[in-house]
Parts: sequence; structure tokens; C-alpha cells
Amino acid sequence: MAVNTRKSDKVGLLKINRTNDAVFKNIFANKKYKDITLSFINDKEEIDNYKLKTLNRLEKWICYFSKRTSEKELEAIAMTEPAIKKALDAESIFMHDKTMWWEYEKAEKTRRDKIAQMNYWKNEARLEGLQQGIQQGSLSTLINLVKKGMLTVQEAAEEAGMSVAEFQNKI
Repeated sequence: MAVNTRKSDKVGLLKINRTNDAVFKNIFANKKYKDITLSFINDKEEIDNYKLKTLNRLEKWICYFSKRTSEKELEAIAMTEPAIKKALDAESIFMHDKTMWWEYEKAEKTRRDKIAQMNYWKNEARLEGLQQGIQQGSLSTLINLVKKGMLTVQEAAEEAGMSVAEFQNKI
């Protein structure tokens, strides 16, 4: 997360574990971040202290995505936020429809396979580029050694795995 340190910047809500509190306090105790206001919602306990009516829309969505929010609490939040109600209904339909779940899993597998394939080809391209760079560097070194008279053209061509004519064209 990028933090802009201009005056009056605010970071609204961060969900962190209690074990990380000291780390954040140490980081933001630095004078460089003195103008940043941080509001932490650590866990469900603090959310429970709010009354449902006082939760703003963002806080309700945080509750929706929290693993610690009970079904009963989600239903109560859904009654006050139509978009969350719609999301819960769609989630319920999705979770109970085996065909939709299978299609989702198939699409996710396809997506993961495409990512793995792209990473494979990216690594292959990187290796090929490295090999070309090494060959080019070796060829440049051989050319310099020929120019300095330390190797004959024939010796350099043999080292490069080329014919004498090919090597002379590179010079």
C-alpha cells in the first residue's frame, strides 16, 4: 500500500491482526508519518461495539468480507444494505448450485493454467535472452582478442562454433 505523506492524508480502515499492532505503531510513530490519521478495526470485537445503525457502508462491507462475522450478523447487515443483500443472495444461489460451482472451478483452473503458461514462457524468454547475451558477449570478446592479435581468426571461429567466413563477417 502506497502512503502519501502530505498533510491531512487519511487512511480510513485497515484490517490487521492484533499481533501486528506494535509493528504499525513503530512504523507510524516515525515523524515522517505524523500527519496521517489511522483508524484500526482489529477484529469482530470492535465491530460488535458499534451499533448496526452507526456502521457506514464501507464498514458493512468489511463485515461482509470478514470471516468472523456470523450468519445472523450478516443477515442483519443485509437488511440495512440492499447491495449486501443482493450479494448474499447471489452467494447463496452460487454455493448451492453444483453446476455453477463446477463452472467456476473450471474457469479458475483455466485462469491458473494460463498464468502458469505465461510464467513458463516468460522464464523461457528470459533464459533465451540470457543465452543470447552470453553468446554475444563471448563473440565480442573473441573479436577483441583477434583485433589485439591474441588469437587467429581460425582459432576464434572454432571457439565461436562458426566457420572462418561467418566469423570474419561478424568482425
